[in-house]
Amino acid sequence: MNETLGEFPCGVCDYPLRGLTVDGACPECGAPVMESLGNRSPLRKTSGWSTASMVLGITSVAGCVFYGIPSMVCGPAALITWWLARRQLVLKRAGGSTKPFALTGLITGIVGTVIGAAVAGFIVWVFVGLNQSMHHMQPAAPAAPAPVASPATAPAGQQAPAPASGAPVSP
Repeated sequence: MNETLGEFPCGVCDYPLRGLTVDGACPECGAPVMESLGNRSPLRKTSGWSTASMVLGITSVAGCVFYGIPSMVCGPAALITWWLARRQLVLKRAGGSTKPFALTGLITGIVGTVIGAAVAGFIVWVFVGLNQSMHHMQPAAPAAPAPVASPATAPAGQQAPAPASGAPVSP
């Protein structure tokens, strides 16, 4: 690697390493430049997990407008990929922008999950409330018509009511 460094101090003696190559050594203490940079190296690759965490977290926040369902999927996935990126960072297998990308994924994943759950819960609450209010608004079943007494079943001393057609009833 023959790329030169910008404003990075040596990790051992804090000597400015400006203009040195990554495969060189610190002119002050002799420590290898790559080792003295450690996790601060601008040339170390960013973890793919941290990028995935950031993208999933941002998607979970943006997905809140779609009934909260994408947020409920992307938010937890952002948290899982944040943990994987953090593990790579701790094991020093990744560098570059791993930490800020992963932190962005963590924060937006949590926010997206919480807001998505709230949106989904609100929608369920509205539909359950509407469903219950629709049952209360339905008209009651019509009452059964009163039985009409025929002349044969009329109590003694009473006359049966006249039929609806208006024809006279004979005793």
